[in-house]
Amino acid sequence: MVGLISGAISVVVIVVMLWNSAHSDRSGERPLHVAIPLFVMGCEFAVAASLGSSPIAIAFLSGQAAAAGIAMVATIVNLSGFFGPALVGLLKGQSGNYSTGLSVLATASFGAALLTLTLRRTATLAIYRPKPGAVS
Repeated sequence: MVGLISGAISVVVIVVMLWNSAHSDRSGERPLHVAIPLFVMGCEFAVAASLGSSPIAIAFLSGQAAAAGIAMVATIVNLSGFFGPALVGLLKGQSGNYSTGLSVLATASFGAALLTLTLRRTATLAIYRPKPGAVS
């Protein structure tokens, strides 16, 4: 059952990523298609940080559902790469809870979203519009 839940989450993530990239290609609006997922990710980290030191699966679930939730969290962490989990672990060791590390990740996500939106107009004008007289 845990494998099925983890696999289903991965399938949803793949479908959303493909839809987002296809929509970005059709609309030509790249920065907004980067900023929105970053903002959503920042919100998710902020919610996780607000729960305190309890992992999400333990805070809301019990029994076999908690095991599946912990497996889901482990899958997400594994897909996140190395530096995010390493940073959260380092900060948890120093502060004694997960809130500090998750807050740093939320802040970084929000900062990346804001930076992407700030650069949106410049990037759109400079990259996506051909110069007058340019051969296409």
